[in-house]
Amino acid sequence: MLRIVPLILIVSALSGCSSEPVQELEHANPVVVPIRPNSVPEEWGVVELRAAIAACMPEDLEYRASLRRSLLDLQPNDAELKLQLGRDLAQIGHTELAESLLQEAAADPAWLIPATLALAGLFEQDQRFLVAASLLEQLTAQADVAQRRTLLERASRLRQKGGDLPMALADLELALQGIPISEAEQRLLDQLKAFQNGEFSHVHDAVKVFHNHENLQLRLKAGHYLAAQKETAPAIFADALSDSHPQILLLSLAELVARSDGLNGAAIFPLLDHEHPEVRIAATSALGSMKVDGAAALILARLEPNDRELFRAQNMALERLSGQSIAPDLDPNDERRAQIAELWLEWWNQHG
Repeated sequence: MLRIVPLILIVSALSGCSSEPVQELEHANPVVVPIRPNSVPEEWGVVELRAAIAACMPEDLEYRASLRRSLLDLQPNDAELKLQLGRDLAQIGHTELAESLLQEAAADPAWLIPATLALAGLFEQDQRFLVAASLLEQLTAQADVAQRRTLLERASRLRQKGGDLPMALADLELALQGIPISEAEQRLLDQLKAFQNGEFSHVHDAVKVFHNHENLQLRLKAGHYLAAQKETAPAIFADALSDSHPQILLLSLAELVARSDGLNGAAIFPLLDHEHPEVRIAATSALGSMKVDGAAALILARLEPNDRELFRAQNMALERLSGQSIAPDLDPNDERRAQIAELWLEWWNQHG
């Protein structure tokens, strides 16, 4: 027998997401539960939890995640539920727990593909591009021809984002193997091959290699190509000052000096303490040549009269920055360098 139940008492009211007036309606054997509470009641069972989840609005992520967590306690082996909860947690920023749940879901063959895709999306969101690409590549063994192409093309894009251009090219070649390709796809393939071989026809292409390629020689090739182009913006070399290799840093510093008009040279400051002596000298000289604001105090704090080459660069940089010549000595000995350092510090105390 049917009974009349106010809508506010049935499942659709659980979400608390709608303020629409409620009407009475007929419902066969409705699930009668309280209006959405502040937390999930401990006494709720599978039926109530699933009903509440179904009633949630798409944007109600945190509450839905709480409901699914409670449901997972009751159904700990439900791979689909782990996948759903993992997606919710990824969207609200709980990446570690989301990753763990998605990995568990992927262990179930029935949910391998969607769970792995969700994991790859999580890693991409977290900028772990190469890990995401590797997952997609592994998934190609489970995919049909069309899916395989899509997975490899996406993996190739992720490899490019992660700076692994050789594998990006390999993935794209596999994706396009044996099929007619569009003009745009051919251009992309040619571009990646050029990156891999260190051959450039556009500044934009060279910048990608200069900033991202794992191979030092190719980065240097790209850097020299960029240095030969008048239109290369100084900021491109400034962005390379975080490179790990001294040769890239020395090239970038030289180009910044040559193209320094209007450039804020503060990005050079950290290189004053670089572990490589040539980089410290080049950074000091660049700051003097570019007359960077704030550089004099930093150089004075690092005066090294016991280091002949570095002190020479420091003395010349301070002369350019200050417009003063403290000492005319061309190649002072250790004792004289110490005296010149004291003279600079005295001058700074008076005029700095």
